[in-house]
Amino acid sequence: MPNLINHSKTEEPIITVCLPTKNMKHCIQEVLKAIEILEYSKRIKLVFVDDYSADRTSEILTNWKTRMKKQYYDIILIQKRTNILT
Repeated sequence: MPNLINHSKTEEPIITVCLPTKNMKHCIQEVLKAIEILEYSKRIKLVFVDDYSADRTSEILTNWKTRMKKQYYDIILIQKRTNILT
């Protein structure tokens, strides 16, 4: 069985942050700014799940992902085309 633990003391572990969104245009910029100022290395994997927003949430996230893609380990944007939550 392979050793899955990274014993390197020079690298911080990769952390994954999952953020569900739905019609969050009014506050998503604040959330994104808070992510940008985290005092952690950029070994962060961000997963945004947009639940068929009717406002500009998806557009804002897409633009931010394009602009910030080199700053983070990975940014994933999952856009649902049907409502999960009502």
